[in-house]
Amino acid sequence: MLADRTILTPDEQMTEAVMMGLRLAEGLPLSRLRAIGGAAADGLIDARRVEDLVEEGYLDAADGLLRATAAGRERLDAMLGHLLA
Repeated sequence: MLADRTILTPDEQMTEAVMMGLRLAEGLPLSRLRAIGGAAADGLIDARRVEDLVEEGYLDAADGLLRATAAGRERLDAMLGHLLA
């Protein structure tokens, strides 16, 4: 028997992609967010919050990728809360 499935909205899919993508060493391609949410992807993550996390050493943002640093992965739940707020 198949379990019940929940259909996620594009916003929920983008949030899940960020939460899962930043747990991976290879990071999250921003193109993936745009593929899921189109123009709405640009409003999901505040650029100032990304800059804050990069300056604090928790996040790398380059070449169309977001990657949690080792320090960021240690604090991933808090970092995600800040990033997605």
